[in-house]
Amino acid sequence: MLIKNKVLVIIFLSIIFLSFYINQINGIELDENYYYAKIENVIKKINEIYYKGIKDDRLNIITNIINEAILNIEKGKMVKEKGNLEEAQKYFEKADNLINEAENEADKLLEEARIKDQNLKLTAYSTAVVAAIITYFSSILLFRFHNYWKRRKLENCIVIKNEENE
Repeated sequence: MLIKNKVLVIIFLSIIFLSFYINQINGIELDENYYYAKIENVIKKINEIYYKGIKDDRLNIITNIINEAILNIEKGKMVKEKGNLEEAQKYFEKADNLINEAENEADKLLEEARIKDQNLKLTAYSTAVVAAIITYFSSILLFRFHNYWKRRKLENCIVIKNEENE
């Protein structure tokens, strides 16, 4: 009886370890759609960065990292279809690391783009205020200049009439 209990305990423990091992393999996402969704988020950030005005080599570096991640996802997908989950897991882990790296770089650039955008808005607002002040004072000067010439013209007319009357 004692031997049967030991055997049952060993079988039970081996089932627990096996299920733990399977859960560990499944702990890393083996579904490529998960990674493509993460890549889509990074690409949205890249588009926002591009439209905010940062168009340099750093975007190309992020794009190259994403391309490498896609390549690893496709390799992992092929290996997974062949049934080798451990090797597929390595490819997916590498792709996940690359996507995270690209996302971190994109976040840095996005923050820089937002700061640049804020600076441009500040410059635009201050330029608008200066333009409004200049327009205000120039309109006052033009009004005074116009009134001066109008009065002078009127004075000339009065002088001419006085000369005609004499």
